[in-house]
Amino acid sequence: PNEHGKVLQTFGPINNPDRGHRRLNVLFTRAKKEIHLYTSMPPNDVWIEAMNCLSQEQFEKQFSNFCGVNHAVAVNSATSALHLACLALGLGLGDWLWTSPNTFVASANCGRYCGANVDFVDIDPEKCQRASENLDVIVVEGNGASPNILVSARVSDADYVLCLTRVDEINLIASQQSHELGANKVIARLRDQQYSSRESI
Repeated sequence: PNEHGKVLQTFGPINNPDRGHRRLNVLFTRAKKEIHLYTSMPPNDVWIEAMNCLSQEQFEKQFSNFCGVNHAVAVNSATSALHLACLALGLGLGDWLWTSPNTFVASANCGRYCGANVDFVDIDPEKCQRASENLDVIVVEGNGASPNILVSARVSDADYVLCLTRVDEINLIASQQSHELGANKVIARLRDQQYSSRESI
């Protein structure tokens, strides 16, 4: 709210499983004075301490402690985070990035920012056809966790395979298949701690 108590902007329910965390992030980054937060999310899932940070360095330190990791880097957007991740992986001229055409443009742009070529894999035939007709790219239609599709996408030549769907089990299958087919390094996004806490994964 502003100095008169008027709410300037609302972001809808933040406990939506698909968009809630994104809305909460936008809320934190756009708030000018204070935040009134009403949620059914468990207290441990809402990182209130972030609002008390006085500097970016302090935020990064607290966030790395919250996640149980040694380092964290705060950026202005998810696009910048993807760009930094590609730079950290060494993506550059002559490299290829495979992503889905059914995504925000940043998923492809992060590769282009590094000078890499970008092609697409997607399970939706309509989106694949649209990408093929409108973009100068290679499009592979199919499930990215399928061994046949991974072979078509030349996964054995990949330096890195990032499995980043919203479903942990798909990411685990895709990462395992990619590893067995010869990908150099594989990274899987896992939200459920029952998977990520296992030392064997």
